[in-house]
Amino acid sequence: MKNKTFRYSIYAMGLLALPLMTGCIEETFPSSSATGEQVAKDPAALENIVNSLTNYTISTGTYGGSTDYTDAGMPGFMMARDRMCEDNPNTSTEWDWYRFISVGTGTDWGTNPYYYFYTFIDKVNDMLKVSNPDELNDNGRHMIGNLYGFRAMSYMELARLYEFQTTGYAELDNKASADGIMGLTVPIVEARDYTVAELVANPRAPFHTMYRFIMTDLDKAEELLNGFQRPKISYINKSVIYGFKARMWLEMASRFDRSPEDLARQLAAEGSDDGYNDLKISNALDCYRNAATYAEKVITDGFTPMSESEWHDPVNGFCQPNNSWVWGSYITSIEEHPRRWYSFATWMNSDASWSWGGSYGLYQSIEANLFAKIPENDWRKRSWISPEDAGSEAAAPKYSTNSSPSNFASLPAYVNLKFHVPHLTDYDPGLVACVPFMRVEEMFLLRAEALYHTDGLGAAQSALETFVNTYRYTDGSYVCNASSYTDFIQKLMIQRRIELWGEGLVFYDYKRLRLGVNRAQPGTNYPETYRLVTASGYVAPWMNCYISDYAVSMKDASFKGNPNFSGVVKAAN
Repeated sequence: MKNKTFRYSIYAMGLLALPLMTGCIEETFPSSSATGEQVAKDPAALENIVNSLTNYTISTGTYGGSTDYTDAGMPGFMMARDRMCEDNPNTSTEWDWYRFISVGTGTDWGTNPYYYFYTFIDKVNDMLKVSNPDELNDNGRHMIGNLYGFRAMSYMELARLYEFQTTGYAELDNKASADGIMGLTVPIVEARDYTVAELVANPRAPFHTMYRFIMTDLDKAEELLNGFQRPKISYINKSVIYGFKARMWLEMASRFDRSPEDLARQLAAEGSDDGYNDLKISNALDCYRNAATYAEKVITDGFTPMSESEWHDPVNGFCQPNNSWVWGSYITSIEEHPRRWYSFATWMNSDASWSWGGSYGLYQSIEANLFAKIPENDWRKRSWISPEDAGSEAAAPKYSTNSSPSNFASLPAYVNLKFHVPHLTDYDPGLVACVPFMRVEEMFLLRAEALYHTDGLGAAQSALETFVNTYRYTDGSYVCNASSYTDFIQKLMIQRRIELWGEGLVFYDYKRLRLGVNRAQPGTNYPETYRLVTASGYVAPWMNCYISDYAVSMKDASFKGNPNFSGVVKAAN
């Protein structure tokens, strides 16, 4: 076997150009004296590798083991993505490690997911290079299916984070156009051996190639995962693949609906000899149909939306899997949990004494104007502290918390009580808290959007009203009053922003739908320096994540990163 340090250094120089610290990787991924070929033919060893990938989803300090507390694996990226939108103000700017992301200057953060997901890809490729599913039993094939699923997920994240979309700011859009990066995603690294020269010359793949590459991996995963009964929710099964496909088809549908030129480029790429599957579409409507179909596959695969009691469970709510979770992290012991200050639980829980809020007064809140849009008969409203209840010990029983009334009274208005932990005073057992990566509720809302395009406004309204009235309102009174696509999307996004608050997903809605960010509405509870407003109908500049200058400098001259967005948008007065 090649020396791992050498192999990772070659990989880093050719693709990532980052100072890779192999210690973090070797702590997460198992080593073996066996060759890669031997491991790839052993289903038990393959399962060990896949289990290490599930653990890597919550690994902390992966970029050099730093004390950057945003370096918290996939939960850290979830929090960062939400900070780029307009629904997650915090109560203090002091100790806020996500501050630079929130104020639109966080170019350095772009290094983190770029490094993290390519590390994921490298570990998957190591096994795929030497694996032949035909030589394996069912369990071995299921593990290979997981590998393809994890690689597809990684490229889905990278492509959507780093592809530059127009911002409405001439200095950024003109530079992106001049540099020739419009429509480009990230480099594709396949499961084969590369020379250093090949990696240095590896270009950013155009979207029409990346889409077919991702869907090819998802198709392979879907086939190989047939019959797989996963041992824990952090593994990928067919339901997760259906969810990934629903997300990707909606992503493509939104793009091709908006841009006939991009659709034409995608159609022209059909039949390419690169080995990737054709999408077999003719128009955006085909993509919407596929999105609805795969969302329906998840919905009918045995999952049910969270009940009111499950949502507001003060011990298990949003920290232990239930029947609505399609995919998530899985932590069962103190030994498995992330380090305290990096942890999603430490950031997002409000009533534990050991959280960022309990320790430093840094609480995560809902934006006041969004909160005002939630009626009293929507039981989700009790996920955040109403202004009239803040400071009141008597109001504590109304909310889902095991905290004392006096501690409840110390929490500011709009602070979230959505994410719970199993222990409020001791962080070791308290950090044994899982994180949802995909819930079936997302699929209900995704299907409603797709139905607008396939079956019309009436069908979309009915789907949205049925979901809200069946699962979220106490009296069935929700009505989606919309007379146009714009009206419907506004109503749908309100429900997505409420339902998926804190789960890191609406970033992708903002980017694919080109929704402007407005954090300076009257009555907002955003700190003054966070009150940024971006151009309506465009992507917020910081949603086009920045590839580090060092990484770009190590590629050949044709490789261009994204324009530096830092400081382009100023806080509103």
